[in-house]
Amino acid sequence: MPLTKAAAIVQRPREDLRGEYAKHERKARTLTATLWKPTEIVASPAEPDVRLSAAEEAQLRKVIEASAALGAPRTSAVDDAASALAGQRAGDDPAKIRRHAEKAVISIAGELCAELSAGGVAAEIVAGAGRGVVAVRAALAMRGVPYSWGGGGPNGPSYGIGHGAGTKGFDCSGLVEYAWAKAGARVGGDTSMQWNAGTRVPRSQIRSGDLIFFAYNPKNPATIHHVGIAIDATRMVHAPSTGSTVRIETWAGVPSRERGFIGVVRPHAALIRIAS
Repeated sequence: MPLTKAAAIVQRPREDLRGEYAKHERKARTLTATLWKPTEIVASPAEPDVRLSAAEEAQLRKVIEASAALGAPRTSAVDDAASALAGQRAGDDPAKIRRHAEKAVISIAGELCAELSAGGVAAEIVAGAGRGVVAVRAALAMRGVPYSWGGGGPNGPSYGIGHGAGTKGFDCSGLVEYAWAKAGARVGGDTSMQWNAGTRVPRSQIRSGDLIFFAYNPKNPATIHHVGIAIDATRMVHAPSTGSTVRIETWAGVPSRERGFIGVVRPHAALIRIAS
């Protein structure tokens, strides 16, 4: 995300100070580049990306959380992660363990940052009212649930079909169906039904709970391939793709999303009455 937006999320000021941060962004980037020289991680073609067991990941999360709480530098976090991995992988090459620790710290720290940001989002909307806010809350509660092709429905995550058959979770439309079921509306279980389950809303009027659609050809609804649930005009909660989990992402201003944006739908009040 833009540096100024990241700063605003971290500090959570009462007023929007992004413009004030932006005044100093160029100097800050120069200073950071001068003082901080991160270690470059070069992947070996013969060495696949690190795959952590559930136990290893849980242990490393605790290590990184502790490092962050103590204000320890990144190198210390990597040292601690390497020590933890060495205890789990006796006999492995220390240099290899170190590389895996580097990658794990980057990955897990990124997840923790996203969760902290998402926590701020949840706090922003918790005081809101209306069916859309109920739907967003329901979707946010599913963060971290795996993506599963064909998975999910009004009752929650489920095993999918095809390459999702072995994973219990949600695909994009399954998450939407679940979230809006919690809000009392039946919007259907696939993107084509959901595209026709409400009123078209101008982009300038997006509000929490609206459905944001993306298509291969933005002029042809038959090519819609993805849907997310709007948190506000720029962010959505969605189930992105195989290998990912339910998460919050900024879509506005992201070139790949902007190219595919086709429209916004707000579920009909009639659907809510039927479901109730």
